[in-house]
Amino acid sequence: MNEVFFQACVVLFLVAAPALLAVRFSWPKRMPWWLLLCLSALFGWALSNLAVLFYYRHLDHRLVAAGGVDFAPQELVDVWQSDGAKRVFAFFFGWLYGLIYLAPWLAIYAVIASSRKVIAKRSSTAA
Repeated sequence: MNEVFFQACVVLFLVAAPALLAVRFSWPKRMPWWLLLCLSALFGWALSNLAVLFYYRHLDHRLVAAGGVDFAPQELVDVWQSDGAKRVFAFFFGWLYGLIYLAPWLAIYAVIASSRKVIAKRSSTAA
């Protein structure tokens, strides 16, 4: 079950930035830029921490199912023991994941928003 939660956190992380920008595109007055950045950082921090938590809970479950540290395959024990400071990094810098992931989506948003303005300008001059 922890693996499902882990994968759900990853999917939600991947969907959060385009969803926030879709709200910004549809209702720009309800989603100012400062709110978009804050929510992106908040969702990035929360979802990265939850993903790391559920990933290591999943490893714990796999280790117990294998019979504990003494009977589990060495690869599983090695992955379980060495987290590479993922938990600490996600706790302190998880907000940065959200902002970094938002950056390429901002470029796509800029292209779509500028084309929207060009189309609106052409339609107003044609009328």
